Amino acid sequence: MTSADTPAQRRDRPRRGRLGRRRLVLWILLGLLLVVIVLALLMAWQAREANRHLQSAVGQAPQLRAQVIAGDESAVRRTVTAMGSDTEQARDALAGPHWRVATHLPWIGTNAEAMQTVTEVADDLSQEALPKLIRAAAVLKPNDLNPKGGRVALEPIRKVQPYVQQSARSTRTADERMAGISPDDLISPLRSRYMDATSKVSALSSTMDTVARGTRILPSVLGANGPRRYLVLVQNNSEPRSLGGIAGSVVELRSNRGRVKLVGQVSGGSFGDFGKPVLPLSKGERALYGPALGQFMVNVTGTPDFPRSAELATEMWARKHREHVDGVAAIDPTALSSLLRATGPIRLKSGQRLTQANAAKVLLNDVYFDFPTNEEQDAFFGRASSAIFDHFIDGDVQTLTAMDVLAEATDQGRFMFWSNHQLDRGVLANTRLSGELDRAGQSEVGVYLHDVTGSKMGWYEDMDVNVSRECSEPRKLTVSVSLKSNAPSDPDTLPDYVTGLRGVVPRGDIASQLFVYAPPGAKITAFRPTKGPKRADLVTHDGLQATTWPLELSPGESITADYVIESSESLAETTVRTTPGPVDGRFSVSTSQCSE
Repeated sequence: MTSADTPAQRRDRPRRGRLGRRRLVLWILLGLLLVVIVLALLMAWQAREANRHLQSAVGQAPQLRAQVIAGDESAVRRTVTAMGSDTEQARDALAGPHWRVATHLPWIGTNAEAMQTVTEVADDLSQEALPKLIRAAAVLKPNDLNPKGGRVALEPIRKVQPYVQQSARSTRTADERMAGISPDDLISPLRSRYMDATSKVSALSSTMDTVARGTRILPSVLGANGPRRYLVLVQNNSEPRSLGGIAGSVVELRSNRGRVKLVGQVSGGSFGDFGKPVLPLSKGERALYGPALGQFMVNVTGTPDFPRSAELATEMWARKHREHVDGVAAIDPTALSSLLRATGPIRLKSGQRLTQANAAKVLLNDVYFDFPTNEEQDAFFGRASSAIFDHFIDGDVQTLTAMDVLAEATDQGRFMFWSNHQLDRGVLANTRLSGELDRAGQSEVGVYLHDVTGSKMGWYEDMDVNVSRECSEPRKLTVSVSLKSNAPSDPDTLPDYVTGLRGVVPRGDIASQLFVYAPPGAKITAFRPTKGPKRADLVTHDGLQATTWPLELSPGESITADYVIESSESLAETTVRTTPGPVDGRFSVSTSQCSE
């Protein structure tokens, strides 16, 4: 017989049962914790491996570019294959079921999704966009675009269009995927990397979109459907205007069936004063830029809206020369000097040798020391502009280098194009090449400088723009604009033509008007300058809120003005567009990472 439990044993039995269940739950929790730790370590290792492969793929891009330029097709195929292998392995590293589960978890989900998105986008670009570009390079050899006897072959451009269009669609899809995740929801270390990747993909998409549109309209621009006449406004950045500088020279080009010819060149000043604006100006244009915007050819670049500048220039040309114009381009001496990378140095008939290193300085500053009168300066500009264009049209051009230069110049706002043909304008709409003030769908801050000294002192003026925001306030930006004069302390060392009209400001000082534009739908809510007038006037221009503020700089002096911009929408993806400086690096833009 089994002895009966004692009362004490009967009381202990439930306790032992509860203790056993607690131990079981504890072991289960410890097991789950161990699984979580192992998964966390595994995911961290996989993320590091994915990043390693991505960095390897990115590191091969310069090598690939050199191979494309050299025309080494076998080397190009090997590099593309290697890059595709790296991006595929990066994608596979983050493709397990635990990553899919992680994307649905609170807080960590968006971060896991962002990491996956980066690897998937990189692999898609490597497997889809890159092969199309390589195919395009095989169809359109660099030498195919070299002008031969002043003529560009049009058929290769037509053949390459499908491949460029497909690549542009792939990069646009990648850009949209990256933009689908807000960096505000990411942890700090990942946020900066994701924003950097988003910026690079967006820039690539913008470039490919511009190239794709360019291949669509280039045959017609080059006269495939009949002769065309174009004006090229050569801006002088030593006398700043919003788009770069005064239209110091106007070059006339004509194209017909791929043949491009330089017809002539005149100074912007030769158009004189039309007495009143050649086209009606809006209230905002008059408030910001005054009637001179529409009265003088040299001032048409005063507005940051290049299509408007082109319309004014076209009308002025028609009144002065009684000729129809099919389009207007704008370029500056810095972009022209960069083009010498593709053509080599130029020796002018006067003996001067223009190179990539010295052309911008010669054209923007040295000329005023070497030629004392306006007539001599205009003659020199004419010779230099004609020589550069002739050399580019008829010379031995490294086409891919020239395309790189023009793409970079476009991104910097140093090269723009407007067509007087509606179909062409539709293709160019909302690109950097069009130079539009308000590009649909773009959140952009504009910072533009306008000289009012009547001088060439802009050569000595620097501008730095910094945009910062707080992570907790994605709908608020602070735009800090710093300007400095690097003019010589003794202004008598400068020619009178450089220091400008006496009586406007003391000799050697720089007087400017600073324009800051808020993005579409946003407002400028605060203004804080370190010196100068404490108030900036608010003006509405084409639906955008803008401010105008006068400032004056003595040699060595600097001024900073802070603008607070607020919107009902997120400003996290806002970009900055500025007046291009006299040479690369003199006008800079930086973005401070948001602070918690």
